[in-house]
Amino acid sequence: MGHFAPAAVQAVGHRLRRIEPLKTLLGLVRDGALAYILSAAALKTSPIPICIGFIVNCNADWSSLVGAMGAALGYFHFWGGQAALEPLAGIIAALLGTAIFTGTELRERSWFLPALCTGITAALGFPFLLNKPMLPAADLLDYCFRALCAGAGAVIFREPSIPPMRWGAIILGLCQVSFGRVLDLGIAASSLLVGLHGGMAGLSWALCCGLAIDLSGITKVMLTPVLCLSLLSDSLTGNGRRRHALTTTLWCVPFLYLSGTFEPVVPISLGAGGLASAFLPVEKKKVPRPSPQIVQRLEQAAESMEYLENLLSQDRMPIYRGDIFLEQVIARACQGCSRREQCWIMEGEENRSKLKRCILPMLERRKVQPEDLPEDFRSRCRRPDGMLRAMYDTMEDMRLRLQHEARQTESRKALEHQYAFLAWYLREAAQGLFLPRDGEKQYEPDLGIGARGKFGPHDSGDAVVHFPGPGSRYYVVLCDGMGAGVGAARESERATEILQGMLQAGYPAKAALETLNDLYVLRDTGGFSTADLLELHLDTGRGVLYKWGAAVSFLKHRRAVRLLGTAAPPPGVGIGETHRAEVIRLSLQRQEVVVLVSDGLDGEETQTKIADYTGHSTKALASLLVAGPEIQEDDQTAVAVCLRPLSSTVT
Repeated sequence: MGHFAPAAVQAVGHRLRRIEPLKTLLGLVRDGALAYILSAAALKTSPIPICIGFIVNCNADWSSLVGAMGAALGYFHFWGGQAALEPLAGIIAALLGTAIFTGTELRERSWFLPALCTGITAALGFPFLLNKPMLPAADLLDYCFRALCAGAGAVIFREPSIPPMRWGAIILGLCQVSFGRVLDLGIAASSLLVGLHGGMAGLSWALCCGLAIDLSGITKVMLTPVLCLSLLSDSLTGNGRRRHALTTTLWCVPFLYLSGTFEPVVPISLGAGGLASAFLPVEKKKVPRPSPQIVQRLEQAAESMEYLENLLSQDRMPIYRGDIFLEQVIARACQGCSRREQCWIMEGEENRSKLKRCILPMLERRKVQPEDLPEDFRSRCRRPDGMLRAMYDTMEDMRLRLQHEARQTESRKALEHQYAFLAWYLREAAQGLFLPRDGEKQYEPDLGIGARGKFGPHDSGDAVVHFPGPGSRYYVVLCDGMGAGVGAARESERATEILQGMLQAGYPAKAALETLNDLYVLRDTGGFSTADLLELHLDTGRGVLYKWGAAVSFLKHRRAVRLLGTAAPPPGVGIGETHRAEVIRLSLQRQEVVVLVSDGLDGEETQTKIADYTGHSTKALASLLVAGPEIQEDDQTAVAVCLRPLSSTVT
């Protein structure tokens, strides 16, 4: 529970733990106290050996020994000498197993410790089972249940990813610690934990804590629904931890009435735990700062990227001028002509001036005609047909050269974009600005996806991914591959993989799409996939929709439907201001629904279906949009997205 402690207490604790002997002592006290509490765990009046699972997961040193001593003290205190014999024998066997198998490969197997605890409990309980003159079915079931609980305890205290279940086991022990009929520590701790883990994410905590109390049998009141309902009501009303004590106390009243008894320990304990959760601040994670050496290296790398960008921007290809065109025509047409010196040296300025005037109209209509040559020049030229043929050949060469220069210019711009963005990205990383700086999440995404392929349900050329990004951002990406079938599917999946990788790495959405466009341009193959990218901000309830060549999208609020986006070329057609993603800013705070569709659903019928839908399920809406005749002209995909408010947030 270290991260639930007040900040001042945590600061003192961190300083004390720096003293190595004192740190070891505090760890031993913690293990002994935890084993003492776990020894009290019981199913109604029958103790269950969860504590054995904790002992076998301790290190084979003073930690396991102190834990065994705490468990022994707890068994004698809570259950008396006769009832403590079997659990104590299990603790001793667990100690021996810990000492024997520590450091072995067998102990590292995930199944070994649970199997060891189950085998120890089953072997020790078997003689006690045989001592009974008759063997009722209830005793046999109790024997099997105790063995399974021992194995479950080993799993709970081995896996660090299941803290709610671990605390549920601790609550089972705390339920046996009460102060008269006024305060029960198990009930109070459950209310405290549920209050600290507010929102829908705390539902697992409410279930584990409530089930632990109900299984312990300390009260007739069913507290699992009380804790869950109080959590849900806090979520819907947005009360948060400050009113959790009042909410959970009020919810226990109808269940007290249904139980037919009034136990003051229940509302008092729930209220006490709720009040404690309101005044215990949750420790905020400290943001680590990069070391000066790392910052310096990132800054140097950023400067290198900027230098490369400047080199590319300065080293431009020369523009193809008219005088260059004319000199190439002369070189081709007049080579070996006896009048070359007369025409282009003695009369060169006059003849060049005449031909330059006719070059521009010829280039504009991209066609060479005999009348393009001035009359007086044609009458004196010995090779007029050769001059026209040279003009045509030079024009074709120029056209190919200009195409090559345009492609080279686009490639240079694409590389400039990448170098510029890499420089920015490295500087941001050097300053630690990619660490999440958003506010706390207030919403959670609710998505529904419907898809049908042109050639079958599993052969769609569309691809959809949705994933969390840094901080409180969440992304939904729909890519529609050109055409249909396997080839289109490969391109759309590749596009979603590229975008997902960049967005999760911290790329801004606009920069990620421009990088995809640059990639298509550099591949020299044009655009293969359109892109719909929806960026959701779960802290503010707002969103940004980036559309690049994709079909029109829709925004639905009640029965009103607004069209989002206009027709545009897909990525890979070109680079520049006219080749960018369309940016649409949205507010989804009132549970508006954004509907993204591929071009197989682009039409008034889709808009009508969206407007007529009166339900609240995004999955049902997406399925409705792709429902239709078996034969279709294109792949069909619909994604419905809505933000649902979280009930409360942990402050």
